[in-house]
Amino acid sequence: MKAIKQYQCELCGQVYDNQADAESCEAQDLEEPIVEVGDFVVTDREEYGRFGWFDGDSEWAIEKERGLHGPARTYSLIYVVTAITYDDPYNPHLCCYHLETKGMTGDGGHRQGYTFPATHFGIHKVEADVDGSDLIGHVAKWLL
Repeated sequence: MKAIKQYQCELCGQVYDNQADAESCEAQDLEEPIVEVGDFVVTDREEYGRFGWFDGDSEWAIEKERGLHGPARTYSLIYVVTAITYDDPYNPHLCCYHLETKGMTGDGGHRQGYTFPATHFGIHKVEADVDGSDLIGHVAKWLL
């Protein structure tokens, strides 16, 4: 029988075959969250929305006057940050933000998903007069 020795980053749990790689991983601090669980965010820019429709609560949608490619009505969906984890398979030191909206019912479009702002959709904090407290703690299974 042969003994196998491995090394693990104490920040993210990644396992390495040698000590140098594990130490290099630990030298990369965990990303600090840019928002908190319970904050409301949008995933698009101020000047246009990412969605041409929504089928849920209109209080969770912000109407925009232009689309990405010209003048057309679009919407920014308001999401609540339901959880923050470190689940990026390529860099487990990055924050993974789990988001959910009541602007979609889930029948015709996804109601929840996760994103990594450094490599996927950015998130921008907004003020919203809606209640998302019943969504806190939900962890999305798929990417937005």
